[in-house]
Amino acid sequence: MRSLISILIPSRNKNISLGKRAALTGSLFYFSEYADQSRVNYFLIFDKPYTNNMRNCFFVIIMFFNLVVCSQTVNNALYLDQSKESYVQVENVSQMNVTNNFTLEAWIKPQRTENWAMIIQEGDCTPSVRSSYHLSMQPDSFIYFTFTCGGNCDYYNTYICTTKVLPGLCTHISVTYSPSGVRIFYNGIKQPGYYSHGSYCGSIYASQGEFRIAAYRYFDQHMGAFFDGMIDDVRLWNRVLSDQEIFDYNDLELSGTEAGLVFYMDFNTSFQGNGQVIQNMASITGSAADGTTYSNSINNPHSSGSCFQYAGIGDLCTNKLNFKVYPNPAKNGLNIENADDNCAYDIVIKDVMGRIIFKEDNVESHYFLNTDELNSGIYMYSIYCKEKGFVSGLFEVN
Repeated sequence: MRSLISILIPSRNKNISLGKRAALTGSLFYFSEYADQSRVNYFLIFDKPYTNNMRNCFFVIIMFFNLVVCSQTVNNALYLDQSKESYVQVENVSQMNVTNNFTLEAWIKPQRTENWAMIIQEGDCTPSVRSSYHLSMQPDSFIYFTFTCGGNCDYYNTYICTTKVLPGLCTHISVTYSPSGVRIFYNGIKQPGYYSHGSYCGSIYASQGEFRIAAYRYFDQHMGAFFDGMIDDVRLWNRVLSDQEIFDYNDLELSGTEAGLVFYMDFNTSFQGNGQVIQNMASITGSAADGTTYSNSINNPHSSGSCFQYAGIGDLCTNKLNFKVYPNPAKNGLNIENADDNCAYDIVIKDVMGRIIFKEDNVESHYFLNTDELNSGIYMYSIYCKEKGFVSGLFEVN
């Protein structure tokens, strides 16, 4: 039987079933999987009343059963090396020339932020093309959305999200542009921000230039601001998604036929190096919006496993993966046992803000994680067995 996990929150007044996903402690940490309901349940108890997104709530796990998940759908991503000057470019497609009431989305996992790095650029600053907008990451780890209504890069508007995306952090970013102004969301949760220059200016200039992922074309036509790290599931909508849609869609694999979806690049096919064609999955624009890779390397950019897993693509899969993670709570250490001799696995431990605090690759058998240097609290483990699937779960250190 395949069904959603029900996460029950015993508050002071009532039990609240959150169903598909629970944002456990703020905007950058969530848990979402499918499982056999008869065998897997999570019971959490809060010492504060439930709030809308459960931000700043503290909890103790009083019962925990290991969840074993076997991936059924490939979820690859675009990996880029800044030194290889790699990016993806889509030729101009009229349906993608959105000017108002639109939504832009992407998953990112930056490896470094010491340089200005481009996530998406529409158009450029040359007089013949002119600029529409770009979404970038600054050296201070803040996300900037910059746009112009006249097409002239000397007269631009910039909105800064004041929540940082640190190197190594896997984050979904959504930007909406409408008469309500610019709004930026991380992992489906609206973030604070402000206009550092200008303000909402109405309809953005409809550039006839290319749509570019992971690089910026300057006025003199040279390329720069190359992104270093991972980008996945880049989407453009010709409508403003509701807050609920942003929350629901960010980790879902779309069909490509959703209303208003004019561009959708999931990077799930295998590719490597310069001159590779990347398929656009949005039916409205089809192959006209396919992209091409550019690079000075035969090895980069390339596709590999994404930093996030699509919600709802797993089933309880103990016949393919067999791990034991104990004790829970962990007092002096955490044991990870792998009963599959044919599986070398990677271990990733994150804190409740989604920050990677430990990583070990190519483990072949039993592993002991010393928890003496970890602060008391809740952590998330992810164990990846190449080509077979992964295990995710929570453990407590006390």
